Amino acid sequence: MPNIQSIQQFITANQKVLILADQAIVSGGNFVLGLVLVRLLGLDQYGIFALLWMGALFLLSLHQAFITKPMMTLFFKKKVTEKVAYIQSLWIIQIGFGIGFFGLAILIYWVRDLFFSAPNWFQYLLPISVLSILYVLQDFIRKYYFIQKQYIRPFLMDALLYSVLFIGLFGTYYFEIASLFLTLIILIGAYASSCISFSKPFHNYKILESSNKVKLIIKEHYQFSTWLLGTSILQWCSGNFFLIAAASTLGATAVGAVRIGQNIVGLCHLLFLAMENIVPAEAAQQYIEKGMNKMSQYLKQTSLWMGSVVTVVLGVMALSGSFLIEILYGSEYSSYGFVIVGYCINYFIAYWGFPARYFLRTIQFTKPIFIAYCISAAFSMAAAFPMTEHWGIWGLLTGLIISQLLTLFTYMYFIRQKLKTPSLLYQ
Repeated sequence: MPNIQSIQQFITANQKVLILADQAIVSGGNFVLGLVLVRLLGLDQYGIFALLWMGALFLLSLHQAFITKPMMTLFFKKKVTEKVAYIQSLWIIQIGFGIGFFGLAILIYWVRDLFFSAPNWFQYLLPISVLSILYVLQDFIRKYYFIQKQYIRPFLMDALLYSVLFIGLFGTYYFEIASLFLTLIILIGAYASSCISFSKPFHNYKILESSNKVKLIIKEHYQFSTWLLGTSILQWCSGNFFLIAAASTLGATAVGAVRIGQNIVGLCHLLFLAMENIVPAEAAQQYIEKGMNKMSQYLKQTSLWMGSVVTVVLGVMALSGSFLIEILYGSEYSSYGFVIVGYCINYFIAYWGFPARYFLRTIQFTKPIFIAYCISAAFSMAAAFPMTEHWGIWGLLTGLIISQLLTLFTYMYFIRQKLKTPSLLYQ
């Protein structure tokens, strides 16, 4: 019978496998969740859920920019004696972050009728706020275990989360009590169980002793994340503003239809993740050891090879869009097969942005990435409402494709400028 030491050695030797397995659970779980919710709630209620979940994703993007992304870098720069106090301070900031956000949600809920006529989905503001807080808390705990190199724990956290979630959803189906409100409650229970079960490292933290360091940590993280916060907001706007416009001009059903197409094509994220885990590190090594030309050649060859795989996958999806929707979501939604075609084109363009960003990051020239998001977000905010109002879902899909093209063209413009002046590569 294997002992604890041998099990730990096996886990250490298979860290990458655990990370990929964890990502597979998250990606697969979210994909299945989309299928289940459409069948349980219908397209209109699923569209409302998608809009509510956009709020949680926005909060996560801000949270990652200010807390977890700096933590993933700054933790390793701390002395051994400083690391515990640093995590303790972040735990206090995390608690304050959640309390502050929930307090703001309660205030908005109470005064909603004083300033505007609240839409029907506003009744879900408080549960989605609690869910959002637990969502970012779970992300913080997972990232904590990643920096501690305890890769088995994030895997178990997500396994528990989706087990509780799907058991709860099956219960609503079995007892025929499915509703959007109950779905949010089940999600809250699933995330709460995941957080509580794996929050033991934080139970003995002495908040009063750590509070005097919190201001210093906030200042340190602010200096680190100033541009990250701006980029996160712009990235969210460029990716989601068309959905907000669609909800306003076309209704929640249109958002649900778009989301079911995105959910299917989004499986390509597994290919993008594999690329993200391999290519940037190898490109950096090529650049340091062999120079820019070899690095550029490596990126071209790798991008073309992986691009051919992505093209085949997206091509198959595009040609069988209506069939995929029919077998996954039901025949009543097969008329939305064109949404998959639109998202396949969008993802094909988005794919080529990855090697472009790797090139810019490798030569430490990240300003174009911020500029690209500025241009994309500006276009989205200016064009989303008129395009969706005049052309419906086709306008939304066309807008997303144009947004991706603007981003890609911006990258390529700056890359060509750099390649014309190689001396600037080292500034």
